[in-house]
Amino acid sequence: MLVAHIESKTGPDVPLAVDYFWSVPGKDLFDVRCSPELTIGQAAESWDNLARQRTGNGDSTLVYNSVWLADVLRATRPLTSRTRRTIHL
Repeated sequence: MLVAHIESKTGPDVPLAVDYFWSVPGKDLFDVRCSPELTIGQAAESWDNLARQRTGNGDSTLVYNSVWLADVLRATRPLTSRTRRTIHL
């Protein structure tokens, strides 16, 4: 459903302002008393995970879907920034 909505707004190609980003593991995200161990995330990979939901081949856990959607939304920030990559539905 989320993928279909985004596709209806952008067409089959979704412009990304960024693709790779710093990712903070969920257990460390809200613990401001310690420095988290950062990992690298990729918006295109998060989008692929969401797109697999359309075919029933992905993890249907709502928590994961929410994290992946947040990754994609951050990467598609307003078009005032330069688009560096486009992902295809």
